[in-house]
Amino acid sequence: RDLPDNPAVEWDTQLLATFVLKHIEANNINLVVTFDAGGVSGHANHISLYTALRYKYCCFEIFILFLWLGCRVLVLESVNLFRKYISVLDVPISCLLPRDALFILTEEETEQAR
Repeated sequence: RDLPDNPAVEWDTQLLATFVLKHIEANNINLVVTFDAGGVSGHANHISLYTALRYKYCCFEIFILFLWLGCRVLVLESVNLFRKYISVLDVPISCLLPRDALFILTEEETEQAR
């Protein structure tokens, strides 16, 4: 109820950060993959998740807790609409652009991530 799935609703940063941290601890999660500051197509919920993780990760005692838990955070980089919708044709473009990391998933890996 406090976190409605609505692309126009911005979630409360502290509430979401606390919820995510509890979920990480309860499930021994060691890797979180999230959206960047642009979300996907500016989706407010996506942006809120990025903001909450950044808030928790930048807070000193939580940063230490993330290190203690061995949890890493990866941020997906938003691309423009053209690149977003050309699907597999974007692979050569992505390979040519400098990045920290590039992951290309098989259909099975995509399903596993879901």
